[in-house]
Amino acid sequence: NKIPLPGSVYILGYCVLSAAVDVLLSGLLQHIDLFTLLFWTFTLTWLGFTVISLFLSPVKIRRIGSAWKLILYLNISTLGAWVGLFIGLKWTEPSILVAMLFGLSPVISLVIERCNRNAISKKNIAISIFLVLIVMMLLFLSVKGQRSNPFSSNTIFALVLSLVCIVTSACIAAGTYISKSLSENNFKAVNIQSLRFPLLIFICFLFLPRDGGVELQLSRIWLFLPLLVVFGNILPLWMLQKGLELSNPLTTNIIVNVSPCITLLIEVFDPSLNYSNMKLLVLVMLLLTMIVANDDVFKYIITKLRNMCG
Repeated sequence: NKIPLPGSVYILGYCVLSAAVDVLLSGLLQHIDLFTLLFWTFTLTWLGFTVISLFLSPVKIRRIGSAWKLILYLNISTLGAWVGLFIGLKWTEPSILVAMLFGLSPVISLVIERCNRNAISKKNIAISIFLVLIVMMLLFLSVKGQRSNPFSSNTIFALVLSLVCIVTSACIAAGTYISKSLSENNFKAVNIQSLRFPLLIFICFLFLPRDGGVELQLSRIWLFLPLLVVFGNILPLWMLQKGLELSNPLTTNIIVNVSPCITLLIEVFDPSLNYSNMKLLVLVMLLLTMIVANDDVFKYIITKLRNMCG
């Protein structure tokens, strides 16, 4: 009998694959048109999820029509999240970008809670302030370790990159809420993935290079497309879904919070990216802050440390 893998292995696999693909994408985007890479990656990803959905869990058109608003919002959030991520990966080092998105996510959630007039604890306000300071440090490091700067000054670069990260993080958060709403309406994970990419594909098609530029760009990336589609999207998303089914939220949060550090570790294998102790220090600060922010994770670690010392 086969021994089933624990959920933590799937979550860790998701984090490692995502980090590796982020590093690969950051390198490819230095030589390949951004919208060409987006278009072909997500056209093939969408086709893959659509075929799987049609054969394993088909959705009636009437159900899609009844949820058209949620699906439209999901497409808009997907467009903002992936275009923003690719722009960030082109401009700066992957570990810094991932860390900035991680740091901004709780801050954006706090702003949403504030706008909804929900009560916010002093602890969460203090953590959000500290996260903003960490993101500012990461922004300084992003200027220092910039990979591509389309602007005339570092100041404009930093301001636009911060705006890109805010929009990207907000779209990721919105997409999570919308996906959950669709799940509650009995849409399965594979159905949601097959419905979220059409707007992204259409917008990227409008920005594809003309006059033979597509053929030139495609000739540079066709070897990488299977890797990006299978190991960058389909397999990681399946592993995440499988991990969420088999793991408790505590285990998931502990592993996912280490993602920026995993990305930094994988960057060592890319000679075009420079390692720095300062970057490691800021990422560790972010990790510790995220642990303190999550009451369950913090209590779990404190209990484990007390048991070890006792």
